[in-house]
Amino acid sequence: MYTHPPACVPSAAHAAVTVALVVIAAAQFGDVFCLRLLGQRMVFVFDPAMLTLFFKAPESSISFK
Repeated sequence: MYTHPPACVPSAAHAAVTVALVVIAAAQFGDVFCLRLLGQRMVFVFDPAMLTLFFKAPESSISFK
């Protein structure tokens, strides 16, 4: 007998929509942008050169607090 997965388990369709949202946001906003996903602010960095700057930045300049 088939049972549905728990509501907390994301489905493949949900994951595909999330990936599509991130790809669209990257095309619109560039290599570094912030989105609120799953109730959390998330920073996306697609430019490898920006990763070094991001991770070496002081907490006060990258924190959402």
